[in-house]
Amino acid sequence: MTGAGSRLVGTVKGWPRKVQLAAAGGLAVLLLIGAVALFGGGDEPTRPIVTTLPTATADAGPGVAMQEYSGRGVTVQVPKGWERKTGGVYVDYVDPADEGRKVRILAEKWGGTSMSWAEFASKNLKSKSKVCADPYNQLSMTEQELAGEPAAELEYTCGEGDAMRHGVWRGVAHDGKIYSFYLSATDAKFAESRAIFDAMVKSFQLTGAN
Repeated sequence: MTGAGSRLVGTVKGWPRKVQLAAAGGLAVLLLIGAVALFGGGDEPTRPIVTTLPTATADAGPGVAMQEYSGRGVTVQVPKGWERKTGGVYVDYVDPADEGRKVRILAEKWGGTSMSWAEFASKNLKSKSKVCADPYNQLSMTEQELAGEPAAELEYTCGEGDAMRHGVWRGVAHDGKIYSFYLSATDAKFAESRAIFDAMVKSFQLTGAN
């Protein structure tokens, strides 16, 4: 008999006479089974109790890690390992495996609202075929939020067929400037790339720095 079994027998002998009689009628079997299950038997190791479970973390889609960009008055997460290119009012991060997929961060002077900026941006895309190939198609223009402030979002396509590009652009008017960023990819890759833009939205903050 194991040590656990001997202890259980000793415990039963210490019970009152009425309890022992009830146990003889079959109750003891249930009690002993429960006790063995509770205390364990033999030399089986005690299994630890799991008190916490791993938590899921937000990402930017399969194979895309993110890192922080800080500059032009904002901080925002951008794809890690993508090639950085800069211009007068913008900075791009271009996918080295697909130069047709990129994100752009901009800071420009603007005296209107976030929605008036989105209307202007849509008209600008429609009128500049070198930037956005014909036909330009505005899919949506909506009021949104960015860094806790009223913002606007524009979704659109440029061109057609296999060359069609698909973009989504969000901006917020703040202290005489419009701070914005967009994701642009081929239409075929837009759905899988959208998570990158969503991660940028969640991480975007205004810093007030130049």
